[in-house]
Amino acid sequence: PDRLELHGNALTSLALASALPGQPVQWDRVACLKVMGNQIRELPEELGLMWRLRILMVSSNRLQRVPACVGKLSWLEWLILYDNALRDLPDGLLSGSKWLSRALLEANPLSPEATAGLLAQARQRPRMVLGLDEDQVRSCASAATAWEALP
Repeated sequence: PDRLELHGNALTSLALASALPGQPVQWDRVACLKVMGNQIRELPEELGLMWRLRILMVSSNRLQRVPACVGKLSWLEWLILYDNALRDLPDGLLSGSKWLSRALLEANPLSPEATAGLLAQARQRPRMVLGLDEDQVRSCASAATAWEALP
């Protein structure tokens, strides 16, 4: 399948490495993964097997971390992670795909360092939409010693 959509199923984890007996799963064909409204705390590293992934929507879960492999998905266009429990993010999360046009991270308790990292990466991508909430921006601004004017 090129789409995998599992909305609102109270899933607590996402196991991608397992396959049905006698039927290998071809994760490299998946272009769209939507698992919004579940209870997922962590995404597996095997997400990197979905190298053709264009849309990753994991909003309204309980995510506490994002694996570094997400920043290496070179075809990713949309990264939707709002309404989770993310505090820190992997380095270069927004830098791995030249196609990334939308990254929404509102309603996460991001650390000021994580927010500053996102803003720095977004500045290198003038056509990208970066969604942050007021609390995230205020926290980052108050922690900064020399706040630079945003473009």
